[in-house]
Amino acid sequence: MKPEIIYFSVTPRVVPANATSEIVIRPLFDHSAFRDDLDYELAYFPSEEFAQRSGWPENTRIRAKPENGAIRFTQYFEAEQEHAICLESLNGEERKQVGDFRVYSVEEDLYARRAYKGDLHIHSSRSDGRETPGYVAGACRRIGLDFMAITDHKQYGPSIEAQEAFRGVEHDLRIFRGEEVHPPNNPVHMINFGGRFSVNDLFVSDEYRSDVARLERELGPFPPGVDSYQYASCAWCFNKIREGGGLAIFCHPYWYTSHRYAPSGAITTHLFETQPFDAYEIIGGKRNRTRSKSRVTTRNAQRESPFRLLASATHTAASGTRSSAGTTRLFSRARPSSLTLSAA
Repeated sequence: MKPEIIYFSVTPRVVPANATSEIVIRPLFDHSAFRDDLDYELAYFPSEEFAQRSGWPENTRIRAKPENGAIRFTQYFEAEQEHAICLESLNGEERKQVGDFRVYSVEEDLYARRAYKGDLHIHSSRSDGRETPGYVAGACRRIGLDFMAITDHKQYGPSIEAQEAFRGVEHDLRIFRGEEVHPPNNPVHMINFGGRFSVNDLFVSDEYRSDVARLERELGPFPPGVDSYQYASCAWCFNKIREGGGLAIFCHPYWYTSHRYAPSGAITTHLFETQPFDAYEIIGGKRNRTRSKSRVTTRNAQRESPFRLLASATHTAASGTRSSAGTTRLFSRARPSSLTLSAA
């Protein structure tokens, strides 16, 4: 992590596009405090070079003096883009970089929203993770997440265990219920995030078998290579997740294992073409990130997909003070209007 991210606060980091905003850079520790005997200079760069009115590049440098321990400056932030703000100290002819900061300008529809960070797919020691559900939830809070759910393989109970671990404790982490859904004889895995009941528990019911058989008849015929039961089973699971008020997520498409993709390319392709899910993961897990990412990203770019980036999350349990190197990013259409997530 860049030292300036740790040693300074920059407020606001998100500003309205096509407007002038005041930015305040404030040291957080004595060792990073601004010195009164030094001058400072800011260099401004609009990263995408949208700069019809901002004065860039002619007026790119701004002299600044600390006031009450902070440096303040105003800037016209044009269009939706990232803006680089490079701060240097001046001591005679000597220049020294203090920090390379970032501010983001967004249009009104995004500026009115708050960005939340969360983990929608994470395991505990109740399946193939390392730590207990309560520990994982605490680790998510420690690394600054706003929400999470334990989504252990075939198990809904560990997500409740994570909630119970913090019952009566005041905290600002939303702990949702969830599970990774593994239908019988179906290689496709799905996430039930925020659902009010377990979908895994329903597979022993006569309803599951009869409904899937009906869906096989109604949803066919299927393209060559697509197993009718597997696809109908997926459709049933995604619908059941939504019935429980959950977000239905297609897990790690094009997961590469044993020299092949799992599930098969045929059913994955048909799932992308018909899109019975609410969101799908990209870069799922620690291993084979590049292969999975390139395959799915290329596919999404080639097709006129209605999906958009929804969130980011780690796949494996958070440990210590940082998250796993493996990440899960989710792409989704606009969240269904009927979806209400409850952390209760």
